[in-house]
Amino acid sequence: MLDKEYLLDKDKIDKQLKQHFFFEDQVKTKKRVKELAEVYTNEREVNNMLDLIPMKDKNGDFDDKKQISYTYLEPACGNGNFLHKILERKLKSIKNLTSYKHSSLKDFEYYILRSVSTIYGIDICPENVIQSKKRLFGIIESFFDFNRNTEDISKNFHNSILYILNKNIILGDTINKPENILISEFIIPQKYYFKERIFNFNKLGSNNYIEIDKVRFNKLGSI
Repeated sequence: MLDKEYLLDKDKIDKQLKQHFFFEDQVKTKKRVKELAEVYTNEREVNNMLDLIPMKDKNGDFDDKKQISYTYLEPACGNGNFLHKILERKLKSIKNLTSYKHSSLKDFEYYILRSVSTIYGIDICPENVIQSKKRLFGIIESFFDFNRNTEDISKNFHNSILYILNKNIILGDTINKPENILISEFIIPQKYYFKERIFNFNKLGSNNYIEIDKVRFNKLGSI
């Protein structure tokens, strides 16, 4: 898992919330390509690939609820190009659903947390892990400000987002050392409650996990 120096803390995030991250060149540097086999996927290709995932209901209509709860795992996430677009699609689905659009602040925060909890990214490069978290956090803040600009983001919601990002966007080598990677699954036994189960990456899909007691986000709050 991440060393402490790689975990995002509140102060570091707050200083960089307004930074904008753009899609980089397909190849970042020759040195990093050689050392990490690092090649970036551009925005058009990301969207085309995500469009291939079936998101329609039995009537053939786009299913926003499915989009919100659908789980994505990027085993070599780079600086978050895929994660960025996945989150944007999930947040768009929250906005599309009338019941969510006119929901209470508590519900609005809950569905954002639900969306973020189903996005996973792993990368071998610490710099990429940090940048991916910053990008996702910035998207969430912008979405919140644009849609609920008369309300203040709660401290507990802020802490909950950080907790999930630090669990879901992690440092690891999925090819050579998958046994060293721990993945947290957030399941929802009832609304506003999240239960965390921890799996070893190379045992995903099994019943071999550590279960953490059910926790409530008090006001969608801290765990």
